[in-house]
Amino acid sequence: MTLGLRMDIPLFFDTPTENAGFNEYAASKGWGYKTNQKLSSTPLFSPRLGFRWVADDYEKLVLRGGLGIFTGRIPFVWLSNNFSNTGIQLSTYNTTSAGDLSLILDPNKQTQNTDLLTAAGSQTINVFSDDFKFAQNFRINLGLDFEVGGIDWTAEAIYSKTLNDILYQNLAYDMNGKTLGETVSGLTFDQRPMFERVTTGTDYAYIYALSNTSKGYTYNLSLKGEKKFDFGLDLMASYTFTRSKSLNSGTSSVAQSNWAYNYTRGDANNPELGFSAFNTPHRINASVFYHKEYGRSSCNSWTTTVGLLYTGSSGAPYSIYYNGDLNGDSSNGNDLIFIPTDAQIDQMPFLATSAYTVEQQRANMKSWVANDSYLSKHRGEYYDRYADNEDFEHHFDFHIAQKLNFNVCDRTHSLELSFDIINVGNMFNKKWGHYASAGGSATYYSPITYNSSSQAFQFLHDADYNMRSYSDYYSRWRGQVGLKYIF
Repeated sequence: MTLGLRMDIPLFFDTPTENAGFNEYAASKGWGYKTNQKLSSTPLFSPRLGFRWVADDYEKLVLRGGLGIFTGRIPFVWLSNNFSNTGIQLSTYNTTSAGDLSLILDPNKQTQNTDLLTAAGSQTINVFSDDFKFAQNFRINLGLDFEVGGIDWTAEAIYSKTLNDILYQNLAYDMNGKTLGETVSGLTFDQRPMFERVTTGTDYAYIYALSNTSKGYTYNLSLKGEKKFDFGLDLMASYTFTRSKSLNSGTSSVAQSNWAYNYTRGDANNPELGFSAFNTPHRINASVFYHKEYGRSSCNSWTTTVGLLYTGSSGAPYSIYYNGDLNGDSSNGNDLIFIPTDAQIDQMPFLATSAYTVEQQRANMKSWVANDSYLSKHRGEYYDRYADNEDFEHHFDFHIAQKLNFNVCDRTHSLELSFDIINVGNMFNKKWGHYASAGGSATYYSPITYNSSSQAFQFLHDADYNMRSYSDYYSRWRGQVGLKYIF
């Protein structure tokens, strides 16, 4: 048994600039935020316990596990937002008429142009809570290593519970007490809350607050089998099941997009627990390697290795949202769709175009929902964040290596030249080895547009519309050459 204790102390030597006007306004609202709030340097303790029990003298049955708290750093760009967006240092000017302006390259003379413009007066403010903490998880794992049928097996379970994760809110917008069904004619079936700006009459257009949440968890269950043969053949296969849920996956670098594109079917400032952008339920790994040693002498020998690796996994998680601000919270890209029945589509208001009439859009949308494998089974429900994954993906990698082993001062050194073809299936057939997204990251679709000025929808696609796509770049096969010296 092993016991351990780790302590992390985040140290910040700078304080964001004071915006006195905002600080007074925030105090009058009872928010408890200030632009010149300094991050806490409170120690973060991470106690841990681990054990390993060997049941026999041959280590053919080993039970191991552990539990503890794990602390990690967050991307510091999330914190830098609060230093740059205090409403003091940065002024932004937009103009559609540049007749009186000139190109000035000297950064110290930009006032020659800004003096000719009128500032809108709106400010974007970023703040963080006075007790904001770095990410922390409580994690427990249990593993069993054993041998059955001449095969080495490993079974493992890992559970992680969120203690501190990020939570973004836009304090400039809040619920107005109405629902979408009460606001837009024909949408009585959609009861998501409506929002309105609560800072009207002030300069504070957007106020992004960073704090913590303890909601979220992840668990993994895995089984792996390995077999090594005396004649140089190595086999391995494993399966992993994963479920991961969070409030915000933190996939962006700035506060505005971390809040504005965190998909929700309800309150964007208090998002529901949903699947993480990194949730990949099923994953299979397998490999076969053959090693052939030859040319052995008193001084050196050669080894050739040939291998094939297989990875099969659930496709990238994806969300489907409306293109437009459906609920008035100022974001045009965070409102998850409601999956309507045919009768509900008939109730929805649509806006015609020269290419698609209202009736064509309704008919095409009905066909699209009916033909989609996930949507057709969940009519009358909201599409939850990352509720589904793309189709199962299959990828193969090829490996070949030539190693020279030689003795130097009675020690074995090795020089290895290797060649790998990554996603080798795509080399033989351009339809093989497709990745649904870049590097397996989450993806998103917005096939339905909402026009807030007319309070109407648009489905500008044909009846056989297929929204699925794949990453052309990451789906291509790639080759790499490696040279390694081992001593």
